[in-house]
Amino acid sequence: MDDLPPAALSPAPFLIPRPRVLFAGPGGVELIAPASTSPGRRAATLASADVALALLKDASATLAGWNLTLRRLTLAAVTTECGFGPPAGFDPREGYLLVTQGRSVLLGADTDQGRRHGLRTLAQVLCGASEPTGAKLLPPLKIADWPLLAERGFHLCYHMVHDQLPGVAPSYEAALEALALFGSLKMNAVLFEPENFFPWKDERLRAPSAFTAAQIEGLKQACAVQGMELIPLVQSIGHAYHVLRHREYAHLRELPATSQQYCLSKPAVVEFYGRLAGEVIDALAPTRFHIGGDESRRLGECPDCARTAATDGIGALYARHCNAIAAQLKQRGVTAMVWGDILEDHPDIHDQLDKAIEVIYWNYDPVDWNRTYVLESYRGRGRKVHAATAARFSLHGDATFPYKRAMRANAVLSAEAVRNGFDGLFVTDWTKTAPAEPGHIAIAFGAEGAWSGTGEQSDFARRFSQVVWGFDFALDRALDLVSELTLKKKEAMNPHLAPPFVDSSVHYLPDWLDRYDWSALNFTQLLAGYAQQENVGKAQRQLELGRARAVEALALFDAALPSVRTNIRSFGVVRLGAVVQLLKCRLGKGLLDAVALLKFPLPDDGDQRRSVARHLRAVVTEWDAARALTQQLLAPGVPGPVLERALGFKFDPQARATLVEFAQLLEGDKALRGLYNRETW
Repeated sequence: MDDLPPAALSPAPFLIPRPRVLFAGPGGVELIAPASTSPGRRAATLASADVALALLKDASATLAGWNLTLRRLTLAAVTTECGFGPPAGFDPREGYLLVTQGRSVLLGADTDQGRRHGLRTLAQVLCGASEPTGAKLLPPLKIADWPLLAERGFHLCYHMVHDQLPGVAPSYEAALEALALFGSLKMNAVLFEPENFFPWKDERLRAPSAFTAAQIEGLKQACAVQGMELIPLVQSIGHAYHVLRHREYAHLRELPATSQQYCLSKPAVVEFYGRLAGEVIDALAPTRFHIGGDESRRLGECPDCARTAATDGIGALYARHCNAIAAQLKQRGVTAMVWGDILEDHPDIHDQLDKAIEVIYWNYDPVDWNRTYVLESYRGRGRKVHAATAARFSLHGDATFPYKRAMRANAVLSAEAVRNGFDGLFVTDWTKTAPAEPGHIAIAFGAEGAWSGTGEQSDFARRFSQVVWGFDFALDRALDLVSELTLKKKEAMNPHLAPPFVDSSVHYLPDWLDRYDWSALNFTQLLAGYAQQENVGKAQRQLELGRARAVEALALFDAALPSVRTNIRSFGVVRLGAVVQLLKCRLGKGLLDAVALLKFPLPDDGDQRRSVARHLRAVVTEWDAARALTQQLLAPGVPGPVLERALGFKFDPQARATLVEFAQLLEGDKALRGLYNRETW
């Protein structure tokens, strides 16, 4: 390899993950793509997934429709034939060599997974280099590629998804596309958290829009086709409100008044959980099973658990329960996995937890959350350990995700996982009122970090745009503008750093222990909080900054719209972040201006009142258009009843009614009464 030219990524900038070693020479070979395999309106990643599967199934020497010949060889045979071999550190378990010479392609690999990954890279090259109506020149490539981390997974999450809840999650069809998308990016595991979208035998635990048994089988088969391990996640301690909220299961609670957590002193809990896990195992036949265990905030509070904790410690209480669950799973040939946050609070768990149980250390904002110091405590304990970052997490806006924090977390945690010798990286994606599509870039960034190491973020965003939408776009800047708001240090009034009213849905969750409780839907109270004299100045500054940033983001999106070649719906969903931010910043400014005029009317403010009223009526029109656009864009990828409920939170009817009422009051020269208790105006 010493005599090869310097690495040059420019001839193949669209590859994700970026190959570990890539050499490109001058000149090129003509590749002609038939219409049947061109990306068309599908994302290039999904088209490349289709092509990769076609290549995998085609055992013939010549690819029908492509003007080239593909030969599948061993690593040693490729080295012998063209003198290009595995470099130092190469891992043959998933590694491959890919060489294009003239009109031939040599693929060298010693395992099925290595061959699969090589074909995925080739498929991206073919889809990225070809046009449906003509041909392009592809420079000769020499690629040696293998992953930094053996396990690279993403999260298919239905936590808090129900026809009566506002969380947005993929429909069955969208879930299949997600599996193909992230499979094409060489992810090899999916953490599947079905919660009440699983077709449980007990109908009380099923959402009306739950998957059917046939759809669960379809997800299982899709994972098999992608070469992706399906790991179910069913909570065995905390976050159990979808079960414990039912009176029939109240006897399993840690405390009678809270539905968040099972009691670890009740033998019936282990038996009950075994039945739930058994249903999932029967349906999916997994080899690993995630039992949850995170944020178990009621440990040791019931009298029996308190006695155990006082005698043996919280760590023993927690570890004994997990070990009992793991023993049940082991009888079915399944290995248990658990979240790692409780081990941080109670390090003695490390020594008491069954060594076969795998642990996932999660930290979705390593800079601000400042918990990376515990990473080293996981090493050298004789068990498998993984890291987990996130796309959607914590608190953020209703139409996008915390881009800056998510990308930073993926960069830091993937590097830390490699440094500490972890076994893998998972990118979680927790159900929120924001849709999944904007966060796909963070999952893809995690896939690249786990495979080849994280590169420069804006370059990755451009490559992501090329792979998904077929053109070079300044996506990093656009998402930065609609992600976390930045003001002076510590000035942000709302802790999640989104502009006021853009984050409104999170205010409707009154009980962080029972996250099925969204009963605090009260727009008037939200408005009253921002309108208080000690808050209104900060709120107005945030609204103006959020408005200006949304205008800039929309200009970027709209200028790019004619260039979108593939998957235009996905582009539209990502663009929604700017649309909604602009709308709600205009809403907030108009309402706060109106409150000031309506609370303190003056004889000479007639012109100002009429101006604000016109603004409010314009916002009503924009509101209706944004709601219709959101419904149109999300409907193909979200179950219908789930979407309808979510729209009621994203576009709260009370907010719209307030716009109309305030406009009428201003036009009628009336004063405002009852902002805080919603009495008569």
